[in-house]
Amino acid sequence: MSVREFWREAGSLARTAFLVAAVSFVLNVGTYFGLRARGPFQVLHALHVVVMLLGVALVLVTAYTRVRTVGRRWTTGIAEPRRARLPRLLVAAALGGGLYLVALLAYAGLVIGEGGPETRDGRDVWVHAGRMVRELRPGERLALERFELRIFSASWFLFGLLIALAGHSALARGREPQATEGDIVLRRGAEADE
Repeated sequence: MSVREFWREAGSLARTAFLVAAVSFVLNVGTYFGLRARGPFQVLHALHVVVMLLGVALVLVTAYTRVRTVGRRWTTGIAEPRRARLPRLLVAAALGGGLYLVALLAYAGLVIGEGGPETRDGRDVWVHAGRMVRELRPGERLALERFELRIFSASWFLFGLLIALAGHSALARGREPQATEGDIVLRRGAEADE
């Protein structure tokens, strides 16, 4: 399945999550060119709320389609619907995004450490557990703010893609299953027995 076919078949949940993933990817690339989510760009963190809402919507849609599928199987006797086809490119992008996020988090944990940058008394300092650890070099605060957006946007990208793929699968399960020739033969045989 291609990404174009995915877009045509996907519902609004999967499309919205895919768009969030695309915007997150662009933001992540932007961090390598100086983009950071501070000052007027702090509104970019609203994507965090959007991803969380999409996650809640995915849980609700998945639960609804599972209940519908079970009810339909009991009343019609049609077998479980087949799994949705997913674009290999998006599956590979989600896998790559997961590995990229793990690498970023490992770098943050091993090299940067715990704490965060703050401005105290007009100086940029590194603060951990409420106390100043060291003074930051010129430009280091901006680099740390870019890295912060890089981690967040990588997370939004990964979860956006996962929600898009899972939402598409849930929608495919919720569609009316197509009766196969075997189902029709079994039904005719059952009707003849009555």
